[in-house]
Amino acid sequence: MSPRPLKIVVSFASSAGVAPTADGADAAPARVPARRGRKPKVAADAGGAAPRRGDDAGAGAPAATGVVVVKVPAKRGRPPKVRPDVVVPTRAAATEQAEPKAKRGRKPKPVAAPSSGDVGVQAPRPRGRPRKVKAAEAVATASEISDAVDPISAAQSIAPLTLCIDIGGTGLKALVIDNAGHAVTERVRVETPRPATTDAILRALLQLVAPIGAFDRISVGFPGVVHNGVTKTAPNLDVSWQGFALGDELQELLGKPTRVLNDAGVQGFGVIEGQGLEMVLTLGTGMGCALFIDGRYVPNLELAHHPFRKGKTYEEFLGAKALEKVGKKEWNKRLKKALDQIDPIWNPRLIYLGGGNAKNVRIELPQHVKLVSNVAGLLGGIALWRM
Repeated sequence: MSPRPLKIVVSFASSAGVAPTADGADAAPARVPARRGRKPKVAADAGGAAPRRGDDAGAGAPAATGVVVVKVPAKRGRPPKVRPDVVVPTRAAATEQAEPKAKRGRKPKPVAAPSSGDVGVQAPRPRGRPRKVKAAEAVATASEISDAVDPISAAQSIAPLTLCIDIGGTGLKALVIDNAGHAVTERVRVETPRPATTDAILRALLQLVAPIGAFDRISVGFPGVVHNGVTKTAPNLDVSWQGFALGDELQELLGKPTRVLNDAGVQGFGVIEGQGLEMVLTLGTGMGCALFIDGRYVPNLELAHHPFRKGKTYEEFLGAKALEKVGKKEWNKRLKKALDQIDPIWNPRLIYLGGGNAKNVRIELPQHVKLVSNVAGLLGGIALWRM
């Protein structure tokens, strides 16, 4: 019986820690795939356990035999491309130099820089179409601007000079004009005292006109019925005005001849053309009305107290209290209904809308209806001395 061959396995340790092959060449390091979400485990060498945390693997450590080199797999996806010509700005610089992202097919609009000295910066236009301004709205704006008077010097004025006073439920106003209708002074105004008794308003008028300068005569517009300088009604003032001789009282206090007329009539003399039938409606604390035929005044037409709708008068429907209660939008609708009612009854050639609340008119007005300046209530005062 032949002897059984003896197999001898010889293992050589490499100084590099890599196991040699049978022919003496170093074998390629083995790779252990790492599990997702976990750190890869390091395999133990042939002579013992795996190295522990904190073991010194630097110089002077004994060479490990059979050490497995582990390579951690990279994240999936393509690495980001880095352009050498692009400089990434800081956060502050990016904020200052940021440009809006342009849509396809359109050029990006430049953004205005914070400094005002930049050249070539185009301001962004507001989106949508510009709002169209109605004719009535444009006239109302012009009417507000024209309330400011540009007085001439006393040397240029033509005598006699007339002190024009407008008594209203909200304010007392005064202005001096010459015989040609030019303003000689600025318009002055104070609030109407409350209660608006005869004594309270006379005291306020004396204080109002004291610094206004010289004048030769007085014209007064009063919010009520007036007969020969005597006030008969004053629905927006006080009951003490019934039967009050306003013309005589002011003439005695100020020492100048005085004439008094309904305030809507005075305003009408400042705006009418003097042809055909013309009507003036004043929109203020109450509602005034004046009628003119070929320039001649029809006195004391109190349309405001005529029934209009649902048992209410024109004044209750369109006065200042109604405006405050229902708001401008509803108030303008009411004004349109009132004009539609008045027009076919009186058939005026022209209708003038004045007073302090005419500035709130926003409806589209017919061609024969015009908004007029509130200062006309003073400028018409000269006409009282031509009647």
